[in-house]
Amino acid sequence: MKNFIFLLILATIFSCSKKIDKKDLLGVWYYDFKENDNNNLSHIIIKNDSVTLIDYLYVVKKGPYVIKNDTITINLKNEILRKKINITDTSIILNSTSFIGPYEDDNIKHKEYNLVSFNSERKLTAEELSEYQGSFFLLKENDSIKIKRWNKFVSFEEYIDSTPIHFEKIGHIALLGENFTLNDIKTVFFEMYYYNFGGICLVTKTNFHNYKYDVYYIRTDVWQIEVDKYLKNNKKEKREMVIFPEAFSREKFISLNNPFLLKIKSKNDFTKLEKRDCKLNSV
Repeated sequence: MKNFIFLLILATIFSCSKKIDKKDLLGVWYYDFKENDNNNLSHIIIKNDSVTLIDYLYVVKKGPYVIKNDTITINLKNEILRKKINITDTSIILNSTSFIGPYEDDNIKHKEYNLVSFNSERKLTAEELSEYQGSFFLLKENDSIKIKRWNKFVSFEEYIDSTPIHFEKIGHIALLGENFTLNDIKTVFFEMYYYNFGGICLVTKTNFHNYKYDVYYIRTDVWQIEVDKYLKNNKKEKREMVIFPEAFSREKFISLNNPFLLKIKSKNDFTKLEKRDCKLNSV
């Protein structure tokens, strides 16, 4: 009988330790880095009625959450995340990934943006993408093309100035927002060419469940006659950049090199890019 009571007390203590009080979760939690950890989040913001998840590239996803026993369920816009949750004095643990905190919420508004949602055969994790020189959002707002770096709108020049001197991989990551047209992308290519970007890795879709993101490697070659026209129309000063001969036109290039020509008329045609070997090249 005494043994039974002792076991019952232990069971009660154990069950109590598993109970999570929502108020203990409120605040900001920062990722506690660990080698070979299966994670894409840099930090988490937990409020009474919602969770904001922010990944290495500053992709923001939000949704309401429910805690039942030792499981937290987060209802994102196009995903449902279910993770085992545990809490200590200084951290929360989601599955096996630790986040340190809680820190006071600074009440910065973290806006969630939708990407174009193109599927790609090429998948990279957020951690792999974060190894490049830098990343930014390409957004379309009020018929205007905007670049967002972290939580701030910037120019291409400001973006370049914000990238680190030391990095693991050469290249830039662009997260492509919805409502972009091919002409919008062409305009972006002119800007990139002006600042000596040789190419980018376009992220078109994210997945916070398996941490694999859909990507396309894109070169940003443009024709010199179109560059000159763009500089004139936008009253940009000429600067040091790769200059092609004026005779190096689209028509002459095609006649001399007989390249593979790909016509893209809709978003479904982007799958044709998967059949070509494209490599990311940047200056």
